[in-house]
Amino acid sequence: AASILFSLPGTPYVYYGEEIGMKGMKPDEYIREPFIWDEDGNDPAQTSWETPKYSTSKTVVPLNIQKSDPKSLYSFYRKWIGYRNSNKILTLGDLATTPFYIPEVVSMIRALGIEKRMVLHNVSEIEITVPLDGLEEFDSVDMSSGDGVNISGKKVKLPPFSSVVLKN
Repeated sequence: AASILFSLPGTPYVYYGEEIGMKGMKPDEYIREPFIWDEDGNDPAQTSWETPKYSTSKTVVPLNIQKSDPKSLYSFYRKWIGYRNSNKILTLGDLATTPFYIPEVVSMIRALGIEKRMVLHNVSEIEITVPLDGLEEFDSVDMSSGDGVNISGKKVKLPPFSSVVLKN
């Protein structure tokens, strides 16, 4: 969902704690619990005025641990935010559809002037092969959110729950 959000037009909004996987539930006082900076007892500045119910260092990997893990949710968000911030096409570009329909893939073309990016999101649990017939201009990976994305000939293989941005 975050990959789709960061590839669409408009200004993405990340709710407090979403980038580390914090949980929340109604009523409202449990939606925004204290941020999980470190493991219990390791952060003397941890909020103490509210006792968390859903987001604790036992239910959410603390930020201090996620920072050093390149496969963490925090690193995933940093990668997408950094890519979007350095890419005017995703920030300012127009949105166009792709000429194919694959139920497991959310796809779009973003364009700004002569530059284009094709964004593919595999939202399924299975590997999907996307044909690039008629879209051969998109011949290299600009960014990928998962391991195993592969362009071969006129096809792109997308592992389950992965995203790729192809450039022209």
